Amino acid sequence: MKRIIKFLPIAAFLFIGFSSCDKDDKDDEIISNMYLGHEYVDLGLKVKWATCNVDASKPSEYGEYYIWGNDVAHQKWGGGWRMPTQDDFEELVNNCTYAWITKDGIHGCKFTSNITGFTDRSIFLPAAGKSFDGEFEDVGLSSLYWSSTLCSDDPEGAWGLWAEYNTHDVRGINRECSLPIRPVCP
Repeated sequence: MKRIIKFLPIAAFLFIGFSSCDKDDKDDEIISNMYLGHEYVDLGLKVKWATCNVDASKPSEYGEYYIWGNDVAHQKWGGGWRMPTQDDFEELVNNCTYAWITKDGIHGCKFTSNITGFTDRSIFLPAAGKSFDGEFEDVGLSSLYWSSTLCSDDPEGAWGLWAEYNTHDVRGINRECSLPIRPVCP
């Protein structure tokens, strides 16, 4: 009789210590619409947020990592799709409830709208971390996403979303990093 041994990826062992809020968020249904073949969620903000990252097929997939400076969202998805601005991210952070959750076994952050009439709508941003000099860092620990806005006080930085288990904000990120892109549309 042959024994079959299955090996779990090392990453599966990195997340055992998280608290009870780290449950799978299976009961959430995304209230979405389509624009040029891609789903979006209307959170009642100035822009509508895509449900997936560029090059991902579902909300919990990381997609590809990109260096800052290419408008990847518009190039790949066309029409009015674009990278969010610093203001778009700040509006998201300031008008949504933040939670760190697990969706489909992937850690990340959930933003649920606080806007009247839209409080049943949310987006999930997986904790894809970043790539720097070809090495992946903070995968499963940080949700980092580019905006299209340069940092005026730091020539090496651009604004982006930085979210972790117990904190989230919009801050400057070194442009030598490669991050995923979460597009927005009008």
